[in-house]
Amino acid sequence: MSNIDRPSVGIIGLGIMGGLMAKTLIENGFKVFGRDIEPACNQRLRRAGGQVLKSNALVAVHADVLMISVASSAALSSVMSDLAQTPRPAKAQIVIDTSTLPLTDKMAAARELKRQGRILLDCPISGTANQMQDRAWT
Repeated sequence: MSNIDRPSVGIIGLGIMGGLMAKTLIENGFKVFGRDIEPACNQRLRRAGGQVLKSNALVAVHADVLMISVASSAALSSVMSDLAQTPRPAKAQIVIDTSTLPLTDKMAAARELKRQGRILLDCPISGTANQMQDRAWT
């Protein structure tokens, strides 16, 4: 599969997990856009070859596939509000949420994303920084 055939990936939340996922995708030829509230995480994405955008909404607009990796329900809610400000995608956008959060919050996010023309895949990942580096997360 050439780079032209690969979907662009947007990642909101570039901490331990999101950052490593971004780096791995870039190393495997994917174009990655991202954003984090922490400047150091954004710098790490730049160094890996990804493009940091100024808002979560811009990440969503530029991405074929969107990933969310945030640490709290409040952060997920904030991302949902940001995404609600974007135009409805021409075709349903897949959103992969890797956050480990309460099911009720995930279900609320799924309803909001469906209203926006997006499809949520709830794919929680847990593990420590060392487990992530060793590719031993669950």
